[in-house]
Amino acid sequence: MSQIRLYDAEAAQDSLESLFAAHGPQRSHIYWCILLGVAAGLAALPLVKVEVSVRAQGMVRPQTERAELKSAVAGTSPKCTR
Repeated sequence: MSQIRLYDAEAAQDSLESLFAAHGPQRSHIYWCILLGVAAGLAALPLVKVEVSVRAQGMVRPQTERAELKSAVAGTSPKCTR
């Protein structure tokens, strides 16, 4: 059976297969660190305690109440410039 060439020599240097051949499976430690970090985060979820308090049903208020602003002089400005 004859060998089939999928890439010419110039294109083979910039292919995904050449990247895998250069770095190989020995470089998967970053993947495993991320995977272990996500697994540890998911495992720690039942251990995290969060306090939730509800004062009134459906009422959301700002921490500081709205204050009314009044100008010292009444009137309108003819033109606003920046």
